[in-house]
Amino acid sequence: MHAAEFLPQRHARLSTFHSPQARPYLDSRHMGLTESQQLELACGRRVHRLRQDWLNLVHHLRKHPWLRCTTSAPGVELDQPLNADQASTRENTLFLRGYRQSLALNLDHWRSGFVMDGETSGQSVPQSMRFFNEFGERIFTFQAASPRGLDPTLIQPFMDPHQGRQKTHVPTPPHWHADPKSHPLDRLDRESLRIWWQLPTDFPAECIPGLPELSRTQMLETLGREFALRTGVNALHLLAESLNEQTHLPLRVSVSNGAVTQRHASDHIEANVRANVLEMEQGPARARLELQSVETVWVVRKPGYRGFTLAIECHDRHGRLLMSIDDQATSAHPWNDWPSLLRTMQPAITAW
Repeated sequence: MHAAEFLPQRHARLSTFHSPQARPYLDSRHMGLTESQQLELACGRRVHRLRQDWLNLVHHLRKHPWLRCTTSAPGVELDQPLNADQASTRENTLFLRGYRQSLALNLDHWRSGFVMDGETSGQSVPQSMRFFNEFGERIFTFQAASPRGLDPTLIQPFMDPHQGRQKTHVPTPPHWHADPKSHPLDRLDRESLRIWWQLPTDFPAECIPGLPELSRTQMLETLGREFALRTGVNALHLLAESLNEQTHLPLRVSVSNGAVTQRHASDHIEANVRANVLEMEQGPARARLELQSVETVWVVRKPGYRGFTLAIECHDRHGRLLMSIDDQATSAHPWNDWPSLLRTMQPAITAW
């Protein structure tokens, strides 16, 4: 067969990418494309671009019935129903609070968003909304929990008038090339960091105020053994087994990616490790952590208004926080077994 005749057949499957019903033949990561770039090229009948009015959009959607929200980062995600009945803003950050859940949406890091349609009874209905940061990484998702999908009347006012395909460029995330321990800290920075950590506030999962370039791993190393002790990644298997044995253990799971911090609290966590993935269920909430993405695991304590908060943190190879589990300063209660569970993972915390 002549090359001119062979090539159209060889790439016939790839050429179907433009079809609204077709999925790309290759994973976009293997083609050097981020997910946001892929969706920019797929805008048409089933993929729709949103305009950058994130604050009003989320305000309109937060009371949408049967809606789930997911905060994600490479290797981790936290998914739960959205039931936020309180909202406030501060410096372009939207705070949503509801029963046993809280979200902090730093809208300065939101760069693009898309509506994804699905099939229901032969009709195309909007099923989800995906949001991305400036590096093309997916940071947040709204997913319809009802087969009827999302309410089109709520979404239509936020559609971008330009729905054609676009070829976009996204920069490489700076943490890909940075050493997680390379951020220089002078004596004043180190002392300020220790003072900030000892303030009796809630356990933080967001970026460090005033030091956004500082990795979470370097922060804990700077705080020292008085507040943070490192343990092995294999301790997560022990954590999963121990959580299943506890019938009443109030804990809070947090996932943060710099643009969104999502938290869910419950009295019981069911956990399993399957195919090297830590899966946790807290009632209607689900969390998923790929263990191959975890570089370090830390046992951490922080002063709070009700005593010390004890937590376990998982960091990636760039020193970023993937997931934390904390007791919201309830470790002093006589029925709380969280401190003894953490001691089995890191015996050195007995000195605390």
